[in-house]
Amino acid sequence: MLKSLTYFAAIAGATLLFNTTAIAGLSGVNSTVRNTIQSPAFTGGSEDPFGDPQSTVVSSATEFPGFIDLYDINISDNSISFNWLNTGFSQAVGGPVGANVFDRNYFVFNLPENEVITSISFDAAASNLLAGSVEPSAQILGSNEVRTVFGEGVIRSVGFNPVFNITTATLAKPSVIVRNTIQSPSFTGGSEDPFGNAQSASISSATEFLGFIDLYDIDVTSDSITFNWIDTVFSQIVGGAVGADVFDRNYFVFNLPENVIITSVSFDAVASNLLAGSAEPTVQRISSNQVVTIFGEGVIRSVGFSPVFRLTTSTITSVPVMSPISLLLMSFGLTLMGFLTIRFQRKSTQR
Repeated sequence: MLKSLTYFAAIAGATLLFNTTAIAGLSGVNSTVRNTIQSPAFTGGSEDPFGDPQSTVVSSATEFPGFIDLYDINISDNSISFNWLNTGFSQAVGGPVGANVFDRNYFVFNLPENEVITSISFDAAASNLLAGSVEPSAQILGSNEVRTVFGEGVIRSVGFNPVFNITTATLAKPSVIVRNTIQSPSFTGGSEDPFGNAQSASISSATEFLGFIDLYDIDVTSDSITFNWIDTVFSQIVGGAVGADVFDRNYFVFNLPENVIITSVSFDAVASNLLAGSAEPTVQRISSNQVVTIFGEGVIRSVGFSPVFRLTTSTITSVPVMSPISLLLMSFGLTLMGFLTIRFQRKSTQR
């Protein structure tokens, strides 16, 4: 079990590769940071918001000085760095982070159209950790969101200065972002938690997501999503029949051409390959550009597992937007037409 949990954590913190085009950056974009705390003693084990979110534009200055009375946070074109402060509050809560305690910071960036975050990783060389500290971790949660995690064994005190490298890129349309969540009584306490890094890719003839979360190769076309289970150490550990109240979900967000929307999604039993005795996966349309595939109880995930999901899209015809003057003239015309019609009807009656 310990080996499984260690490998699980290693995959969750991995930095993954992306199919990208021109390289972009964070300078000049608006950034928002919020903190949560999860602690058996203070929150009963739930993840609760702590302090107030803050927003600012990424520049040469320190973006978030004195954040939650613990950190100065500086964001550059390609990094996020923390500096632990010496305050009454930091002295009270500092030191090694305890078991089942998590200090998380979520960053959302208002990126230009088609720009996405492609990687985030802890930079051991640029960071300053205190003697005996374990390394912090970080994850991509979406195309414009990341989180840093200071968990058990991270020592937060004066001199604690972790640095995370972050990269962005511009994708050509159409493109897609995929992120995974796991829900399990054993691993997540029954809550649905992000797992691994979100990945982004332009949709092309190639397989968009190779080795996604060390479990799947995922190929996306204009009308389908195909999974292929891959044979890895991690897949051998977690494979087999999905248990009761366990859900492996993959969320896909599409950046589609203008006026194109997803209208329906379905599991394609004919094109898929399921293992003997397996239950069928399911899929849901969440919005006009987002779907989620669900591998729940009874789905057997092992070598040969290759479910296919069909997408249907349609183009919405734009309705011309009339200017206020045009609306006023049209209203006047309709009023005049109604007046003349009444006059004509009265004259006809009189005759």
